[in-house]
Amino acid sequence: MRQPIFIGLFIVLSILCYACATTNTKIVSSWRNPSIRLQRSDINKFVVAVFLKDDSTRKMAENLIARRFPGQAVPSYEYLGFDRLSADTSFYLRKAAADGKDGVVVVYLSNVDRTRNIRAKNIQYSQSWSTGINQAIYAQDVVLTVRDQAIYQVQVDVYAANRNALIWSGLTSTVDPFNDKTLIHDVTTEVVRQMKKERFLQ
Repeated sequence: MRQPIFIGLFIVLSILCYACATTNTKIVSSWRNPSIRLQRSDINKFVVAVFLKDDSTRKMAENLIARRFPGQAVPSYEYLGFDRLSADTSFYLRKAAADGKDGVVVVYLSNVDRTRNIRAKNIQYSQSWSTGINQAIYAQDVVLTVRDQAIYQVQVDVYAANRNALIWSGLTSTVDPFNDKTLIHDVTTEVVRQMKKERFLQ
């Protein structure tokens, strides 16, 4: 009698594993400097700056990215404080270069597209005649399915401090992220995967 329980548990675990392995994030576009390739072992220190007005969310996002690169990534709130980040990156690049940092990674929310999808589905009811061959439709209903959807576009720019130049840029798109933490995690995972795919990060 215990076999159905084990089968049910296996199905549940399989679904959970599949859900963890999938992501709603994809790379929309990317650009890289073709003359530069980064060896992860050669990276010394770089600053991670997430442009968000909310300090607590910014801290969470920068810490989450920094944990992916232990000993290398420095959250900007630790390096620069909680002063509002400027869109002009030249100051940060000059400071990073003067302090011996390799570069600056800038992450910001480019756009949020909220849409409402409405789908109409026809449901037909039929009645068979005694022969079982002919059918006569006697009623038809239309069912509307309404679903709200949010698409978050996040831009990730990588700057080389010593060159004072942009060396990699990517735009990501995420559909209905579970929360801010999931969004940052999925964006970081997809960006690193894209960099490796392009042989920019090895």
